[in-house]
Amino acid sequence: MARASKSKQTTTTKTKKAKTKTTKTTKTSKPTPRSSKTAPKPSAKAGKLNKPTSSKTSNDSTPPKPSANAGRLHKPKPTKTPKNDSPGRPRKSTKASKSTATAATESSAGIPFPFIGAGDASYFEWADLHVRFTRPVKPAEKSKLVKTVPPPIGDVKWEGAQHLYLSSDQGVGRQIQAAYSKPAKQPTSLTTTSRFKMPDGPKLSRFNADTERWLLEAHDIVPIAAAYRRQDWEAGGTTLSPWHFASLAHAKAVLASLGKPADGSTADYMVRGIRNELDAANKKATA
Repeated sequence: MARASKSKQTTTTKTKKAKTKTTKTTKTSKPTPRSSKTAPKPSAKAGKLNKPTSSKTSNDSTPPKPSANAGRLHKPKPTKTPKNDSPGRPRKSTKASKSTATAATESSAGIPFPFIGAGDASYFEWADLHVRFTRPVKPAEKSKLVKTVPPPIGDVKWEGAQHLYLSSDQGVGRQIQAAYSKPAKQPTSLTTTSRFKMPDGPKLSRFNADTERWLLEAHDIVPIAAAYRRQDWEAGGTTLSPWHFASLAHAKAVLASLGKPADGSTADYMVRGIRNELDAANKKATA
């Protein structure tokens, strides 16, 4: 009986070790986001060893010195990582022409915060943006946040201490055209024609990128719970980005956090807009 018990204990120990080894060697690979760029292939010579120069055997007690390059690996040059890159946060761009939404989706850890309506937006007469912060914003923080708001949506309205609504004047196209010209200009006067002005494609792209640049900078000042931008169907809507689609997974949680705002409030408008986007996505998925 003692031998049988000892044999059983040995078998159990081996089984546990095998399980532990299996657990350690199994790695869960992170999902690669759509916009992730394929890493450059290392040089064909990378990792190869240079053979040491052969030397004749000597009777001297001191062994021959190997070649200076012996045993050294030719490593490919490492890619420099910007200091502000961190898990869960997209890399910021100092150029307005580079979309920070794309940078956001390049992070394997996910999005910085839900942005429903993210992408290349088009505008007909108006532009607006809703931002909900995770906590009440202090007066000094409010002043800092509004300093760098993109000019076309420079009409700032605070609803309570957590909800910020940014909007444009009528005829936003003329404002985008003027603000992103080189150098920047004053927008033309509002007329029956200029109210429907469509900005040049590059200037429109710069405005969209600048909007997302501001959102990320604002998130550094006060954490953002969610952002929402409506689609202007009169102008053709928005070419939605992966950031938008990843945000939809958090839409129900965002709606729950917003609760039931007062009818007609900007927060109410945000709730209705997010519900519409969520319903549209569900219909498309079941079609």
